[in-house]
Amino acid sequence: MHTMIHHVVGLGEVGGAILCNLKDAGYTVDGSDISDYAGPKVMSGYRHCTSPICMHVCIPFSHQDFGDWVGAWAQTIGERLSLVVIHATVPPGTTQTLSKHIEARGLPRGIPVVHSPVNGKHKSTGSMEVYIKSLPKFFGGHQKDKGLVEREFREVWDVCWLGDARITETMKLLATTYYGLLINWTQFVHKICKALDIPYEKAMSVFTMIDSEDWRIDNKYPGKWGGHCIEPNFELLYSIFPHSLLEAMAELNEEFRA
Repeated sequence: MHTMIHHVVGLGEVGGAILCNLKDAGYTVDGSDISDYAGPKVMSGYRHCTSPICMHVCIPFSHQDFGDWVGAWAQTIGERLSLVVIHATVPPGTTQTLSKHIEARGLPRGIPVVHSPVNGKHKSTGSMEVYIKSLPKFFGGHQKDKGLVEREFREVWDVCWLGDARITETMKLLATTYYGLLINWTQFVHKICKALDIPYEKAMSVFTMIDSEDWRIDNKYPGKWGGHCIEPNFELLYSIFPHSLLEAMAELNEEFRA
């Protein structure tokens, strides 16, 4: 029997998938979008609710005043708010900062705020709600909140607690940038093949035909990296840790924008 009510803020591709996962597991859940001005009115109804409430934040970090938005929606729920899960990709330290935003709204101190990055494929390559459930769902936050998270979500996802939220925040940026690096490598192979006038597909076959986990690389060329995740996450990573490797990646990718 689930005692916590769940509300998803942001009903895009990520938020919609999270909402479906919760519903499929039998949880009481609804949601509202930041563009839906009825959203706060819907959430204000929770003020008369006797059950604890979990808010899932699925709006992009690039949205203006991200922290203020989260704090305002938390305030709309009121004192029944018992858990906040940030599914958005955010810079390291954001989850801790959001706790302060929520406290600044006059809510009780110590409301658990945890981070849980989303790993999944976009609609063009498959069903994200199915893909999310096929992988571990990583969580990070204060150690005191580990038990609550594991109990609340064990029927929804394969919960994997990593500890400090900065780990999950950083991990997501590194994971998407690594995917971009794999694309960069195939761009580089293509560049060499063109210069030597040899077939790219033949050169890449060594990576696709030899079954070795040590160096298996899918053929991700042709094209540049960008999209919903890789490019904005790359920019976030570079903003906190500028490095010549990242600069080289961006430079090589620019050659394939034409």
